[in-house]
Amino acid sequence: MSTPQTTTNGQLADPTACPNCGELIAGGRFCPECGHPQAGEPDSASVESDGIDAVTASEAPTAVHEPAPPPVAAESAAPAEPAPLGPMRAPRRGLIFAAIAAVVLIAAAVAAVLLAGRSDRGDNVTAYKQQVAAKFGPVLGANRQVSDTLAKLRGTKARSARAADARVAVRHAQQAVTLATGAVGALNASAASDQLARDARQALDRESAYYAEVARVLHRPASTSTGNLSDLAANLTSALSVAGPTVAGKEPTVWGTDRLVAWARTIRVRTQRAKAARRDRKRNRTTSGGTATNTNSTSGSGIAPASSPSRGSSCGGGLFAGPNTSCAFAGNVRRAWFDAPGATNTVRVFSPVTSQTYTMNCSPSGGGVTCSGGNNASVSFDV
Repeated sequence: MSTPQTTTNGQLADPTACPNCGELIAGGRFCPECGHPQAGEPDSASVESDGIDAVTASEAPTAVHEPAPPPVAAESAAPAEPAPLGPMRAPRRGLIFAAIAAVVLIAAAVAAVLLAGRSDRGDNVTAYKQQVAAKFGPVLGANRQVSDTLAKLRGTKARSARAADARVAVRHAQQAVTLATGAVGALNASAASDQLARDARQALDRESAYYAEVARVLHRPASTSTGNLSDLAANLTSALSVAGPTVAGKEPTVWGTDRLVAWARTIRVRTQRAKAARRDRKRNRTTSGGTATNTNSTSGSGIAPASSPSRGSSCGGGLFAGPNTSCAFAGNVRRAWFDAPGATNTVRVFSPVTSQTYTMNCSPSGGGVTCSGGNNASVSFDV
């Protein structure tokens, strides 16, 4: 085998043995076997201090015999350190804050919806109240007009001017109630306005019943009972009060019922007395041997034998004289009762037989009136 030779600047160099392992070194500063530097070669410190690179182009093969280790990827050079906990908490804290903000926004939205719903319901209730009040306005005005005309009723004539005004006012009131009933029934009431709707309908029903009775009494005061008028007026007033200012307004609108009752009773009593007077005149003309009575006297009480143990003697025309009472005295008692004010139940009666005046106490009895007093006298008559 030939000994490898190297050239230095174009000349062959003699091989040199390595002082460490004895391997031949054909040029270069280090032994190719053990890497020991050649004798007489400068060390690395001196080479670096001189700033001269001693490695020549002929030493390139030596560099080939010492291949550099393959490069290691940066990722595998050192294991990645775990991320610190601080940066990891920030995203979690942000998520928590974001969740809380979302909950707050949702709650605010729900509250806004609820408030808007309440506002809408409040607006609907207010609007319904305004509509009901507008429908009841004409009814309340008609109530006042009727009440004023009823309070002015006087006299004993059913066809007087004041009575005519009252009848006209009642017709207008009935028309107003009819229109209001239809208008209120056509309104759309929400659940929050349901109670007001019921109260309004009840008030209108009682308005209708009240005016129907008032109209009957005004048209036929002499023959129509007035016993229900006060109750109907009280029921109407109560219904308006329950419904509140929306329906009833701020001032009372129903009055004058007592005046209507008194007026109707006066006419009824006057009519009955006139009928009784006509019966008495007829009886006096046809009864022979009877004692004529003075229709302008205050009447009197007499003592006469009784012909009937129960109701006494029949004097005609629905008049009865009790035991110890004459028909003349009975007739005077009846006239005195009809001539007295409607609420009077005690009359002073003159007796043409004894020429004395007696007190007779009268009270309703069945379909008529019974008076007793004087000297054990009793009188019954139909009304």
